[in-house]
Amino acid sequence: MEIELKLLLAPADVARFRRHPLLKKYASGKPRPQQLTSIYFDTPDLYLKQNRTALRVRKVGTRWIQTCKSGGRVDTGLHQRPEWESQVASAVPDLDALRALIDGESPLAGLLSPPNLAQRLQPIFTTTFRRTIWLLRLAGGAEVELALDQGDVRRDANSQPISEIELELKSGAPAALFEFALELQRDLPLRVANVSKAERGYALHAPQPPSVLRAQALWLAPDLTLEQGFLQLVGSCLTQVQGNEEGVAHGVDPENVHQMRVGLRRLRATLDLFKKRMPIPSEILQQIAWLGGALGPARDWEVLAMATLSDVIAACPDSPELDQLRQLAYQEAARQRHIAAAAIESPTYSRLLLQIGAWLNAQRWRDGLSAPQLDALAAPLQKFATKNCRLCRKNYSSAVTISLIAVLDVVIEQGSQPRNCATQWNFSNLICRLNGSTPSLVRLADCRTPWASLMTPAWRPGCWRRLQWRSPNCRPSATWRWLR
Repeated sequence: MEIELKLLLAPADVARFRRHPLLKKYASGKPRPQQLTSIYFDTPDLYLKQNRTALRVRKVGTRWIQTCKSGGRVDTGLHQRPEWESQVASAVPDLDALRALIDGESPLAGLLSPPNLAQRLQPIFTTTFRRTIWLLRLAGGAEVELALDQGDVRRDANSQPISEIELELKSGAPAALFEFALELQRDLPLRVANVSKAERGYALHAPQPPSVLRAQALWLAPDLTLEQGFLQLVGSCLTQVQGNEEGVAHGVDPENVHQMRVGLRRLRATLDLFKKRMPIPSEILQQIAWLGGALGPARDWEVLAMATLSDVIAACPDSPELDQLRQLAYQEAARQRHIAAAAIESPTYSRLLLQIGAWLNAQRWRDGLSAPQLDALAAPLQKFATKNCRLCRKNYSSAVTISLIAVLDVVIEQGSQPRNCATQWNFSNLICRLNGSTPSLVRLADCRTPWASLMTPAWRPGCWRRLQWRSPNCRPSATWRWLR
């Protein structure tokens, strides 16, 4: 099993990294340079990629090494996946040698079983980079191979630069990788890399818009402990958050922002639900709130521009003022989307991921707990869920199934309603701008009313009465008269 943390490093910061005092402090020898060329193979229909498998042949010195990686997972930049390697005679995969290394009953054995697979394999893309390796022995005794890679991934005439650091765990606990990365990031603007070189190469081969990742179904075994269930739930939330990073940063689909926010809201609800058993560092909570603040306006303005105002215009087709209103909303939505993208690509966001990764992998909530409190972490998850379901019924008057997922759904659903106030303020602010008046002191008397439902025909008669105008200089325009 390969366990490594990947970090992106800007080429302009490479010289500073090479001089970093942590390398001298922890290195057990001199750095070792290598020139590496890797050829990635797949079938014309990308059979291996579709089955979450990468097969490459890499030239190391005068030798050729084939490597197969399949399945695995990525959490807060930590890549964990099974890996099989063998030496081959040339720059061509040897599937027979690979099959000899794999358990015959494993899914990968079945994946490599088609008799004509070797004949169908062809080069898809290549990576060429210079690698500098440091062997580190960290303060806690963990042994880590640090690799600095600089080069590119190439498919025909298209290429992308490679400038990254890989921290591969040779012995010790994965938490050591995060702790070391956090030390480095105090001086260098490192960013967490959740995408492998293989994934970047496939993106060059067959470009696709960033995908949208919704919350995946999560099965919790009935015998899980409280702590085990907590780790699975947080992992599910982080998967959804990170699965939409690329779309928020480089895509245009508003659903990426939406689903990243949903994942973040689920994460906050999970941490809140378990906070008495697993105390959360205040710095992590503050950074999660910061991220929510960066994503929230982008989501609110996109909904306003693309959904709410479209419904209003459909109901009032003869109001040219509404088209002008929608154009203003689109402009503001684009500006807020840019702000959200900059937040995702910032070192601050990466630091949040590294802090969460260190906290989870080191199980730091255990620090300072008494023996009875530690025993409580081993209590059945089902018992904890049942108790909290009763609390949710009491606090939210919701009949829910006795399961932890249902508890979280209730907390998220009920806790998300007040955010609509932001959209309501955005809309009133725009109307005031069109009138040439000062944006003011407009609010909805009942902020719990979802804004989308406010625009439905059933709400129109009462909508005007719900608005309270606090400034004598701010007069309702024709845009609002249809609401009376």
